Amino acid sequence: GWSRAVEFIHTGPKAESRALFSGLRDMSNGWQYLPWFGCFLDDKFPWIYHADHEWLYIKPRLEEGGVYHVLDANLGWLEIDPRTYPALRSLEKGESWRFLQRDKGTRTFRDEASGREFTAETNRPEHLRKFNSSGSGEQA
Repeated sequence: GWSRAVEFIHTGPKAESRALFSGLRDMSNGWQYLPWFGCFLDDKFPWIYHADHEWLYIKPRLEEGGVYHVLDANLGWLEIDPRTYPALRSLEKGESWRFLQRDKGTRTFRDEASGREFTAETNRPEHLRKFNSSGSGEQA
């Protein structure tokens, strides 16, 4: 009779991250760098640990127009365009915001339409608990 061996190859999180992000540069201690996005760790991809935002879920495929859909536990689903970041768009509210800065556990954003500034906490593990029961939380 016939016999075949089937081998499943899982490339792993870092290979998946590199396939998604062109121009990714390896830094020291496992950190990655994108000129438009800054520094992050990708060893748990599609979850990444970003230097400013902390934990973010990145949909592992580019959307139409070359944009990324990113889940921020405190802001919801965001659309990030590498050509315009730190500007981002809330997919749930339809608003455009600009990330201004991080100060300890708080990030400051500006609503592009009103000019109003607002703050949101960084995404720490306790903020992610709500996603544990639904897997990755992927909805967008």
